[in-house]
Amino acid sequence: MHFRVAGFLSAVLWHWCNGQNIPVDLEKDNITPPNMLGQEPPTDKTMGQLIMDAMGGFKDILELKNMHGGILMELDMVLSKEQYYSLYQQPNRTQIRRKRKAIRNPNLRWPNGVIPYRFYPGHFDQRDQDMVRQAMREWERNTCLRFREATSSDVNKVVFTDGRGCFSMLGMVGGEQEVSLSSAGCRYRGLYLHEIGHAIGLVHEHNRPDRDDYVEIIWKNVQTNMLDQFNKYTLYDVDQMNVAYDYSSVMHYAVTDFSKGGGLKTMRVKYPEKEASIGKVYMKELSFTDIEIVNKMYSCHGKCTDKYDAVKCQTWARAGECERNPTWMLPNCQKACGKCSVTGKCTDKYDALQCQTWARAGQCEKNPTWMLPNCQKACGKCSVTS
Repeated sequence: MHFRVAGFLSAVLWHWCNGQNIPVDLEKDNITPPNMLGQEPPTDKTMGQLIMDAMGGFKDILELKNMHGGILMELDMVLSKEQYYSLYQQPNRTQIRRKRKAIRNPNLRWPNGVIPYRFYPGHFDQRDQDMVRQAMREWERNTCLRFREATSSDVNKVVFTDGRGCFSMLGMVGGEQEVSLSSAGCRYRGLYLHEIGHAIGLVHEHNRPDRDDYVEIIWKNVQTNMLDQFNKYTLYDVDQMNVAYDYSSVMHYAVTDFSKGGGLKTMRVKYPEKEASIGKVYMKELSFTDIEIVNKMYSCHGKCTDKYDAVKCQTWARAGECERNPTWMLPNCQKACGKCSVTGKCTDKYDALQCQTWARAGQCEKNPTWMLPNCQKACGKCSVTS
């Protein structure tokens, strides 16, 4: 441990000695590399188990079904009545088509991809606020979305609360909309990414219209009062935008969620080798298709792309090739290496990979005077154009 920290600080000092004006407090912070953050307690529980426990179990979830002027569905999505009737009450195709048009893009998507937010006073300490912001930055680094602190002039905004359970509204519904991240069990990076995903406008992966091609629902193992949680949307409800089904999506529940016995499988994976990647929450990351569908939803494409195969670029970037092989990677895998500029002008003036390391360690909040002008992209402070 001491050797790795010392090596990291030596690298910082090397850059400083080569003319980069890095502040002294960055050198003294003992910043931990991203893969050693360890800022959340380890857990073997699935996403669904954590959400269920935070709500109080099956019985309490049924009692909470009507909440905050909306309807709680699929454990953690609070739908407006209009959204609920469109997604779950489907008397005929004509009516479905009409209702779908009433709730689609303009009402569900945040204008220009900008999402104002605030933390409810007293509900999050500084550490937890930093962790939620890190999840926001993960979405920002990979899409053209921008999260910013709300001002008094923002009518529509996300409000993070320490409420009862883990839940979010679906897309932009108007006014102050709650994203509850209970301190009683929701304080995990994977859950932050998941609930923010709902606020962006994403539904659960296993409820997609094409889910039967990838998972089989084992109905006999599902809690009787939870059968509707496996409702499959129709193509009239959800636009898949030609993005493939993804077992590793941060929006996918685990194969035992909603089970009668707690450990029985409720989903049978048609590609068994993929099962290990489903519904895990500990240190969960966004999948490639999570990023892809949001980029399509918010028309991000065209602003920055990988010249080479995007999936391979993401794989290589995660393996550290942007740093080991920058001569080839940076021009060919620009998006995957985090070298994109949302407006065409926004970049990290300092080394992008180092900026991302500091950003993940909370330095954008702890040391904004130096970080914001020098690590603008990593701190998610790029302006977004429509």
